[in-house]
Order: sequence, then C-alpha cells, then structure tokens
Amino acid sequence: MWQRGGKVAPWIPTPLSIVYAALEAAWASPCDTVYDLGAGDGRAVIIAAREFCVRRAVGVEIDPVLVEAARAKAHMDGVEDRVEIIEQDFFKTSLQGATLVYMYLYRSINEALRSKLEEELRPGARVVTIDFPVPGWVPVYTPRLRDENDILRTIHVYVIGLSDTRYARRGEQIREWTRELQALAGCNEPPPPGCRPRVRRTQA
Repeated sequence: MWQRGGKVAPWIPTPLSIVYAALEAAWASPCDTVYDLGAGDGRAVIIAAREFCVRRAVGVEIDPVLVEAARAKAHMDGVEDRVEIIEQDFFKTSLQGATLVYMYLYRSINEALRSKLEEELRPGARVVTIDFPVPGWVPVYTPRLRDENDILRTIHVYVIGLSDTRYARRGEQIREWTRELQALAGCNEPPPPGCRPRVRRTQA
C-alpha cells in the first residue's frame, strides 16, 4: 500500500509466479541488497531472501497491519536475519544501499519515483517493475508471461547507467562504472548458510 497527500494506492498481491519471474529476470543473487517499495505482506523480499539467497532484503510498507504480517511471515520462513520490514512512506526511504529495487506500482507513481531512483541508485543497480513501466526509461529486458489466472503480465527490467535519463545519453558515465555493470553477468559471492539458490532458467 502507498499513501501520499491523502491519496491511497491499495496493495494488490502479486501472483507468486510473477514475483519469481521478476526476481529471476532482474538476476537477483547473493550479491544483492533488494528493496521492495510498497511491500504489502512481504512476499517479494521473503522470496528474494529464501529462494534467491540475497544478502539483504528490505520491504518498505506504510500500512502497519501489513508490516506486522510481513514480519511474522519472515520469521516463520526463517529469513528474519536477512529481511527487514520498514513502516514508512517509501518516498522518505533512502535507497542508496540498494542494488535491486522491486516495484509493483502504478505508472504515475513510478514516474514520481524516477528522479529519486536516479539520484540515489548507483550505476549498475537494477529496477524491476511489474506491468507498469518507468516513463522515460528504456528497459533492457521485458519478458511477458501469463500468471496463475491466465492474465498476461509484463516485467520491465532497467539498469541504472543504461536505461535512465540521467546516464543513458552520457557514455562517459557508463565507462566509469564498468566494474558495476560487468557485475550483472554473475555473482561470485557464496549464498548465506543454509540457503540454496534457485536453478535459473535460460533467458530468451
């Protein structure tokens, strides 16, 4: 759920198949710190920690009932050591430590967040959105698939330094961050103890 200036965007649970597909498309790995903006019941950050073995997963949610539900679920799933649920307006949350940002928000909210994402994320960070794009950005990958209800969904994967308006037309910035961009090809960090990463599908 998201609320700002009296306007409320309700939380709409993302089908689990789409959560898995989005994290896989954005190449979530043990190298990542994942932020989910409008985390709802925490399903995306919990799956990121449990199935993709990310280093840290932070869910930002303004609804206190959903916050408590997400924290309880993280505890039940045994990932509370790597999952943090913050009760806050995500426009006020610093994203400077994030390497992957997950969003299932309306197009207008994505657009309002664009400057914050550009200012706070380092080149090489990924942003993955469900259904609604970030206006003005160019995705590097847009898989489409049907969910459990046979509804066609679109996943948009963006890379800061390639997709965004701040860097896309400034090649010198991309060259300066070659190491971060090359890191997208793989992660050499071992998974946390007790966590076994999913076997990835080959992306078409």
